[in-house]
Amino acid sequence: MRRLREGLAGTAALGLLSIALVVGCGRPSKPQDVCFEIHASPNLNTYSAQPHVVVLDLHPLETPGGFQQLSATDLIGGAKPAGAAGAPIQMTIAPGEKREIRETFPAGTKWIGLVADYYRAPGSAEGTIKLVTEARCGRLGTTVVVLSPSDLLLEE
Repeated sequence: MRRLREGLAGTAALGLLSIALVVGCGRPSKPQDVCFEIHASPNLNTYSAQPHVVVLDLHPLETPGGFQQLSATDLIGGAKPAGAAGAPIQMTIAPGEKREIRETFPAGTKWIGLVADYYRAPGSAEGTIKLVTEARCGRLGTTVVVLSPSDLLLEE
């Protein structure tokens, strides 16, 4: 009888372990590699008849909703969106620059929020300076982030 109980307890423990492995209970997710290209216009961020650099922030996101609800001004000012997977990475892009990006973001990153800090004259239209794209690398083609003279665009 004792041997039967020990056998049943061992079988039950093995069953629970199998369920935990299938469900992924306690298994940490891996950091997310993100790859894309940046193509900046030679007339990037033109003011006073001269092109200028643009600071581009890359926000790792688990979900995009919180990022989309904040204004570009708030994000540039350091606001942390709900659903963020970690701290943003900041890079400076020069007029005419073409750059291949491969960054490793924290586990849980499913989306990348992009914010470009373009100069805007007082009273001018804001344009598109904030976008969200899927966090991916090496599948389904290459995402190209285009920094036009005054807007941020995606080519997927």
